[in-house]
Amino acid sequence: TRLQDSANSISTVFQNKYLSTNGIFPFVAEWCTLAEVSGTFAGYIYALRDHITLRPDCPRRVILRIISKMKSLDVLRLDHVQSVDNQVALSVFKACKSLRYLSLCYCSKLTSQITSYKPENLTVNVHGCWRLAAPHPAVTAVGVVELQLLALKENVAGSCDGVKAAFSFTSPRFQATTPDFGLSESSLSPGYKHILNCKHFVIKKAWMKDRRCFVLVSVLSVDGNWKNYIWALFKEMEGRVRNCWMTEKVFGLKTV
Repeated sequence: TRLQDSANSISTVFQNKYLSTNGIFPFVAEWCTLAEVSGTFAGYIYALRDHITLRPDCPRRVILRIISKMKSLDVLRLDHVQSVDNQVALSVFKACKSLRYLSLCYCSKLTSQITSYKPENLTVNVHGCWRLAAPHPAVTAVGVVELQLLALKENVAGSCDGVKAAFSFTSPRFQATTPDFGLSESSLSPGYKHILNCKHFVIKKAWMKDRRCFVLVSVLSVDGNWKNYIWALFKEMEGRVRNCWMTEKVFGLKTV
């Protein structure tokens, strides 16, 4: 009966989108014994040991406990997990030597300091990690808009980290005409202040022609009002950001 209950528990884990940490630890210590008794259960166990996806609200201590017990992981997905920071990523690098793929999408606490510690044989997905991002030809126009929105949305009050990150994706022409944009919150125009620390945003549509792209965005501000914007981007032709998509201007749309 206990074996069946454990098998049912882990089967439920696999049916969910994310791994339920509540359902895994009660029988971690018995994995080897149970796997010897049941071939079906062994299949669940070894599949789980190779590939794990954790919930966004997974605590830091649970992540560290999992990687300490499951060092033979092949794939680990920590997308949107709020507790992931440089120290957690470094712990994963050190503990999971056989890890082949690590997904850290939208883990906004990660900074560029962690990149020098990444093992050469490990593929790491850092999509949406705006503190790690910089202009690059591989970043699409829509990707630039998303990174700027994330940076402004998650900018810490009293800090200008998010503002500076958003400013780094503006075109050289914009930076020349607005040199103090990235220095403080007070340098933001009223339109940008509506986006700063917004509750939510939706990238609705993109139009592209030659080296220009226009992106329609809806933003839900802290006051609960939705506003629409058009992002105008240009694929630069020269300089250090050659072939990179950069924001030239953001237009606020009036509701009629």
